[in-house]
Amino acid sequence: MSSTEIYSQPAATGTGIDVRTKVLFAIDSLKAKSPASIPTATLIADNIRGPEQTPELVSRFRQFLNANEKVSYNKETDSYSFRPVHDIFNADDLIGFLQSQTTALGLNVRDLKDGWNDVEKTIDQLEKDQKLLVVRNKKDNHAKMVWADDPTLHAPMDDEFVKLWDEISMPSGGHEAVVKELKQKGMTSADSGMAPTVKVVQKEKPKKKIRRGGKVTNTHMQGILRDYSHLKR
Repeated sequence: MSSTEIYSQPAATGTGIDVRTKVLFAIDSLKAKSPASIPTATLIADNIRGPEQTPELVSRFRQFLNANEKVSYNKETDSYSFRPVHDIFNADDLIGFLQSQTTALGLNVRDLKDGWNDVEKTIDQLEKDQKLLVVRNKKDNHAKMVWADDPTLHAPMDDEFVKLWDEISMPSGGHEAVVKELKQKGMTSADSGMAPTVKVVQKEKPKKKIRRGGKVTNTHMQGILRDYSHLKR
């Protein structure tokens, strides 16, 4: 019977995993507090309690915290704050950012929520005030994308005109049915007209020049011979 040797394993301290978990909790606290910052001492005390606050663990905690791209450290105030995708935390920030854009890409609401969790309440109000254009998800009607709007561009519509417009019934059958009905009423699309005729200009053949006189070979008799080439038919 063979004997089996058993080797004892070193105890797993779990320090590396534990400190990373504490850093994640700290980042959640910073995000909830955003845009305000949290003093370093408070952040350490809230996440490393009692006898755990060894110099080594605190040092590793701050090391991982400083290396995280979602965290900003202010040396002057010795405090940490959450770093969102956009530094937008209120209605004025949002409108100002959108108005300063040089393109019409708009803003993803998911990115806004990174630093402003209840942004949708403000979006709903700004949309009512005609200061935001909002695209919403069909499934849950939550805001998906936002663009800047201008309330001065919204012209009021006469109630009678709105009523007449709503009473216009569209033919069933989609695009083809609409085109068919328009043609029946004598209306055609702008690109359905006859193509403009292109006048072909024929290039005139150059007239053949009449050769006057032959090659004079008897140069010594130029003063005696007469030119009768104009009498040729």
